[in-house]
Amino acid sequence: MRTSLKRVARSMTAALPLIPRELLYSINDWRVTRDSLKYVPALHRLPVVEGEKRTMKICFNLVRGWIGPPSKLEALFAKGLEEYEHAEAVVLWDDGVLRHCDTRTSQEPRPQRSICRKCRRQAGLLLNRMKLKHRPYSELINPDVLASVEARILNQPLSSEDIRMRMPFPHDGIDISEYAHASTVRYYQTGLIPESAEAVQYYRDCLVNAAISIEVARSVLEQEKPDLIVTSHAIYTTWGAAYEYWRKNGQNVLVYGQSGAARGRVWFLRNNYIQNLWKEPLRAQQEAVATMLTRDQVRFVDSYLAARAEMREGDTEIYDMSPNHEASTDVHSDESPAEQYALFPNVPWDAAVIGRSSVFSSMIDWVVTTARYFKKHPEKRLFIRVHPSENTLMRSTATLEETLRVHYPDALDADNIRVISAGDPVSSYALARDVDVSLVFNGTLGLELASQGLPVIVAAKAHYAMVIEAPSTREEYFELLDEPRRVKQRAVEIREQALRYSYWYFCGFPVHIPHLGDRHWLDISLAEYWGNDERAAAAWEGLAPALRIIADAALENAR
Repeated sequence: MRTSLKRVARSMTAALPLIPRELLYSINDWRVTRDSLKYVPALHRLPVVEGEKRTMKICFNLVRGWIGPPSKLEALFAKGLEEYEHAEAVVLWDDGVLRHCDTRTSQEPRPQRSICRKCRRQAGLLLNRMKLKHRPYSELINPDVLASVEARILNQPLSSEDIRMRMPFPHDGIDISEYAHASTVRYYQTGLIPESAEAVQYYRDCLVNAAISIEVARSVLEQEKPDLIVTSHAIYTTWGAAYEYWRKNGQNVLVYGQSGAARGRVWFLRNNYIQNLWKEPLRAQQEAVATMLTRDQVRFVDSYLAARAEMREGDTEIYDMSPNHEASTDVHSDESPAEQYALFPNVPWDAAVIGRSSVFSSMIDWVVTTARYFKKHPEKRLFIRVHPSENTLMRSTATLEETLRVHYPDALDADNIRVISAGDPVSSYALARDVDVSLVFNGTLGLELASQGLPVIVAAKAHYAMVIEAPSTREEYFELLDEPRRVKQRAVEIREQALRYSYWYFCGFPVHIPHLGDRHWLDISLAEYWGNDERAAAAWEGLAPALRIIADAALENAR
């Protein structure tokens, strides 16, 4: 039945391009909702765990509902906390108050729809079927307040120049322009915001979203008085602005996210988020760098890093689908200059999120500035390896190569610069081993290379900044490019620290969530938590460490 519905939807889309998309959305909504809720009733038959009652209220700022996580994952957390930890869980979700959803992009059909039918129906049905208390945003914001917020921002003069210059826009003491900028960059997915009336309007809508999120956050504190708030991301307008308001007002917040490095794992941070760890490092990070690894631990992390390099672990499984990971880049050809460099950019829009700091104004600024440096140094050679996910997971995005050739054609116009496209069958790891020095903006690849003793320069602040510090000035960056021997020497000195940090980051930091990513990278199978048999019992037992982290964070504040 599922296959038939998919085939019908594809046929309708291909044969009748003018058909109202509402009908297609309705068909897909029914299928997605049916699949997601098929096993939910069994979750109500969880065995009640006897023990001391732990009084605590935990709010989940779900916001959106149609993607597997966060809706299924947060609902599962909430249900488990109620049954096993005796907590009161409340799920907060947007039922159409926000002007748009940050998950959509300019590449998708009808990208500016108000919160889509899929999100409303999936979230509402899922939460109701699981008998979870939930509060839609429409209950949490006064209509008069909503109208006032929208009027203030919509009537504010705003131009492309204001956006380019990052003009501050305070709301209740929080500069929401940062979140609007990150969301708009994500929407256009090129790393750049177009200078157009459409882009200005989208940015304005993002400002409205951020302000609404703050007003909702205020109401949550006043009405729910939670001991803990759980949220994903803590970036973009739909999560970041609310997170900042709660932190500013002393509310305990637990931020979680899926570990891209390992399928089925989730990280949790109290009152912090990944992109901010360079500024506010954890004690655990510091302890990890200072703690010697055992032989078994070294073997384990070496094996893990090798699996990533072979595209068999974590996000590398879906980022790279090329058939030949060892294809030649002619690095060792007789005509190659003495010094070879490889530049590994992030996905352009992903590098623009809140919390990332660099001496360069953006990742694209870094790429262009570096390319122009190499144009002036023909004795050196530069390979620019476009992120492979632009050909797989992020296929719909405008590629970095296209952006550079359209907006900065002069930067790549040099014989000693070669761009390796996202779909080119070249292994980034093999390339890094072949060149003299690798250049990374702030991606995890920088940590992986350092753990193998490979010379690497990281241009922006990363969560592993305590191991590899980014240059503090552009002049310092250029000096490192001028003197690769310094970079090679440093690679030898920091390898042990990088390996220790890698063990913590890849193996000790994230928590395993049973059946997360079994069928799809972003999905969790509720079917495995179904019933009262040994399989379901094992799934809930595996979820217990994550539930304990959340409960302990709430209980600490409740005391």
